[in-house]
Amino acid sequence: MRFDHALPSISPTRIRRLRIGLICLHGAINIPSWLGNADSIEAALVRQGADVVRIDLNNEPRSLLYKAKHVVLRKMLKQGYSRHREPALLRHYGRLVASAAAARKVDVILALTAMPVAEAESDIPIAFWNDAPFAGMLNWYPTFSGMGQGPIDHGHAMERGAHRRSALAIYSSRWAADIAVNAYGADPNRVAVVAFGPNIPVIWDRDYVVQRIEARLRRPYRLVWLGVEWHRKGGDTAVAIAKEMHAAGLPVELIIAGTKPPDGVARLPYVTLRGFLAKDDVRTLLDSATLLVLPSRADLSPIVFSEASALGVPVISRPIGGIPEIIHHGRNGMLYGDDVSSETIAAEIGRVLLDRSAYTKLSLNAYMEFQTRLNWDVAARRICDMLATLSRHKVGV
Repeated sequence: MRFDHALPSISPTRIRRLRIGLICLHGAINIPSWLGNADSIEAALVRQGADVVRIDLNNEPRSLLYKAKHVVLRKMLKQGYSRHREPALLRHYGRLVASAAAARKVDVILALTAMPVAEAESDIPIAFWNDAPFAGMLNWYPTFSGMGQGPIDHGHAMERGAHRRSALAIYSSRWAADIAVNAYGADPNRVAVVAFGPNIPVIWDRDYVVQRIEARLRRPYRLVWLGVEWHRKGGDTAVAIAKEMHAAGLPVELIIAGTKPPDGVARLPYVTLRGFLAKDDVRTLLDSATLLVLPSRADLSPIVFSEASALGVPVISRPIGGIPEIIHHGRNGMLYGDDVSSETIAAEIGRVLLDRSAYTKLSLNAYMEFQTRLNWDVAARRICDMLATLSRHKVGV
């Protein structure tokens, strides 16, 4: 079976009979974006006619031991560590997945992230959907930097186990899928790429986006930076871009939300701090943005880019990880490498903002990318087709 190409649609009758065990590992994915993903994916699969059985893994044995190890390694020794890749914990997850899936009589297992199924022994076909394998984050993300050899070995073993036990590995970008193939020997015929959608309810259409363009071009131009990790998400670069625009005489306001920036940033005349925002407030802020400026130094497939696209807001970022597959330079945003100065970036942004037709094109292209690629219904349709194929293959239909 080859999955990484467009599949013929399975009939709605067949999909309605498909019973999917959706595995969600709390703790490992207990962050707003991944929990939002789980809810969004579940709802989208149901809209496609699938029968979804949500299986949340909350029980974690030896939690105090692993949390203590986390404190010692990460807080005291400043080493990277991920307890959810501990072999004993993976075996525990595997037993839970296998028993719950059998008890609930699901046709196929779909895990969000690879960890729950790395040690799962089951006759039920297994698939997982992830944004990157361990090798893609090692020594790149702060959490996965400076790790000891033991945790590194555990991380690699977890990935190999997940690919060995799964009939299908789905990644949110070709970048991540290629790492899985090259680093872990994953069978390319059993690897697929399906992009993530936005974790905000989209209740508007293209006409709404067209109407918002005029407001977004009113001065001062509003740049929005959203994130928790200031350095990883390029907060300093966003400030530098706003500084250059301000110095060039372009009226600009940089809204910083999600974290507290370093001392001195809040005193800049063109900076406004919003702190941590609830999801509804994030949508409202994005809707008011002229541009989302998130020049990440390490990132995979940021959900917020799909959310900005749904609102027709162009994105400014870096061409790293899976980002170039979401944002195409000059089409629905602009991507700049480390060799491009903030002065040059600011000047190019200024030219786009002063050319209404250029900005309008970026904005409408962003919305088109959401409509055609970056939404959960498109993703769920493909995944239902692939999972139905796994189920049919198992029963010999």
